[in-house]
Amino acid sequence: NRLTSLYGDFRYQPRRLGARIGRQSSTSGSVLGRFDGGSFSWGITEKWRVGAIAGVPAQDVLGNRPSFFAVTVDGNTPIEGLGLGFFAVRQAVDGITDRQAVGTELRYFKDLTSVFGLLDYDIQFSQLNVASVQGSYQFGSGGVLNVLYDYRRTPTLQVSNVLLADPTQSLSDLLRTYDVSELERYALGLTPISKVALAGVTYPVSSRWQLGAE
Repeated sequence: NRLTSLYGDFRYQPRRLGARIGRQSSTSGSVLGRFDGGSFSWGITEKWRVGAIAGVPAQDVLGNRPSFFAVTVDGNTPIEGLGLGFFAVRQAVDGITDRQAVGTELRYFKDLTSVFGLLDYDIQFSQLNVASVQGSYQFGSGGVLNVLYDYRRTPTLQVSNVLLADPTQSLSDLLRTYDVSELERYALGLTPISKVALAGVTYPVSSRWQLGAE
């Protein structure tokens, strides 16, 4: 399916209400990637809003068609430039909970500094799913320092990852032979972990050239 996005937007400013219906990409860490569904938000104050996201992934996941529901809270803190977000998400497939996680996001943008962080903890598996932070700092002389640390399970930790061993099967087939706790244990062992650490710096040495290292 090559359709990237097709959605309608609704905004009602007097009540700070918003909705987006259709194929879209989530702006919250609770939902990763494109999905077909709806996202809704309500600004409870000028700085904080609550939201809900529901739908199905835009592409089948290992032959399954899961559905998910997430709730979010995000806004700006009294600290200048610092924003926080919190989320909880549940994904279901073939009548069982496929993914259930909570997490938080951090955003900091001020002057010459920017930082973005994401933490996703799966409460079903009692395992860390994502821990990521990236930031940049621009020196007054024009140089830029970039740093990144990213720990994540790819794909996202979920029971349906048991199909990584044999994609020709379906989760409903396996449920006839194994109970959910066994599938969870197999899925945990089959889900790879990616770890990336990066630091880089660029520095202008003339109007046309710059040096960089990472």
